[in-house]
Amino acid sequence: MNRDDMTWHFPFWYSGSVKKTSPHGVTERRCSFATPLAQLQHFDRKFRLGADIDAVIEACSAEQKDLTDATEAVFKCLARHLNPTLAFLRSFDEHLEMATFTYGCLRELLEQSVPDLFEIAEPTTRITPALTWFAVPLDMSGETVGVLGIAYQIGTDLLPADHLLDLLDTVAEELDSYFFTIRDNRRKHLFILELQQALMSSIPATAVHTAATLLQREAPSQELLVIYREEDLIPPDGIRYVLFREGQQLFESCLAPHPVLTRIVQERPDELFQNTEQVLAGLFPDVHPSIIPMAGPSPEKPRGVIVATPIEGTTLPVSVQDRLQLFAEALRQRLTDFNHEIHRLRRNFPSASAVRLISTIGYQERFLIARTMETGRMVITPPCPLAFSGDDPKDRPLQVRLLHEWLCMATAGLFEQGAALEPSSAGSLTALFGPPFFESPRRQTVERMVAAAIRLKSAWNELRTRTDFSPLQTFKMAPKIAMTLETVHIDYIGPYRDIHAFPTDPDLLPAMLSMIGPGDWICSPLVATEAMKVMPGRWNLDDPIYINMDIYGNKYESYLLKE
Repeated sequence: MNRDDMTWHFPFWYSGSVKKTSPHGVTERRCSFATPLAQLQHFDRKFRLGADIDAVIEACSAEQKDLTDATEAVFKCLARHLNPTLAFLRSFDEHLEMATFTYGCLRELLEQSVPDLFEIAEPTTRITPALTWFAVPLDMSGETVGVLGIAYQIGTDLLPADHLLDLLDTVAEELDSYFFTIRDNRRKHLFILELQQALMSSIPATAVHTAATLLQREAPSQELLVIYREEDLIPPDGIRYVLFREGQQLFESCLAPHPVLTRIVQERPDELFQNTEQVLAGLFPDVHPSIIPMAGPSPEKPRGVIVATPIEGTTLPVSVQDRLQLFAEALRQRLTDFNHEIHRLRRNFPSASAVRLISTIGYQERFLIARTMETGRMVITPPCPLAFSGDDPKDRPLQVRLLHEWLCMATAGLFEQGAALEPSSAGSLTALFGPPFFESPRRQTVERMVAAAIRLKSAWNELRTRTDFSPLQTFKMAPKIAMTLETVHIDYIGPYRDIHAFPTDPDLLPAMLSMIGPGDWICSPLVATEAMKVMPGRWNLDDPIYINMDIYGNKYESYLLKE
């Protein structure tokens, strides 16, 4: 046997090298002792070492020390109790990369002299020309997470090898949990980062699919069902779902609907979120699914729910449930952010335009940017101003309700024609035809403006004839409408980045409105010309109305547009 490089293999009676598996599956180490006093001394040393290393690890965790400082504290503890010449600790660092920490020597020297000790799977003793090495693996739940080793100079008076290995096991039992926790926390952190990246898509269905695929890779389950509210659907608050089985997407509410799920969503949406397990019992027989709700703005309106079944057994492992919780919270927050975003866009744009915007990568840089373009502008005054001196104060609540319903109907009519809404003074509306895409030719823009005006007239006639508003004498009321087609500077400003239009020439719309009465429409010459073309024979034009707008005496034409 070559003394320069040999491995000790202990006979059976030297039980320090023998592993025994208990009926409970726990690996135990036996040590041999010459006398009861030697056994007592060993257990005392082991107890003191265990208490000290436990205190060291607890302090490192409490002080949030990095691994370099933590391993230095571990080496000092080993020096106090075992006084090795050299020591090393090899495990995964905070970046999940294998790292070697050393005491009394350089890492490169160890890599050259005893590289095989870095890969051991069981307690090992090695003798080199100058040192005797003792090393034990760090493992957690059968997974090796590192190696701990110490060395003494040849000739040093040593404890029996089985005693030293048993003492190293005591240290390893504390370290493996510590390093496993670091590794698991790092994996969890990386999973969260990947999850956030997966959820970056501005299309909810794509974000959910990408994130769920990542979840299946990190925390596999037999079946994974994600049910969520997607508020960009028309009508809003639509419920969507995606069902994975063995990591593969099988069903999706729009592209590949599941007949039973679709029927449940349509017929029992409230029960689906309130009694998920009972409602879906037929889909997951003979298993107890894990159900994780995603809270919404109110208990009555949750964001969604996650349902997962185990690959084996009746319940999911704790690690998988932990990842499911992370997935559910990340998805809930993304849906919340997405809903805030879509609601903000809906302040200015029709639902179809908002959906197109948010479904386009980089839409803010592509469309919601400052630009100077020809744009259709329409201002609609409130049909029932609330500042008349002769108004009866008792009628004010009814006036406000009338104005509210008018604004809702008028906004819907403008959005039907693809208009964008600019913030306006109370009761009035300012619509822009063109933003945010500017894809319509001039004639189509005017056609949409006139169609919107016709829709508003019809809406007002419907509203003013309702009996509940008859005390207001609505026959005397009607909105005034002014329309221009002009070059404006469009920008998105203010705390909510609302759309605003700034004419490059004098703003004629306020003066135009002052020239007409309730129910009249007035437009610029360009709008009048195009309106006559898109709807020939429908309009009558009187003589132009001239408006003085500047100190130089320049006059601007406008026309009453009459059917």
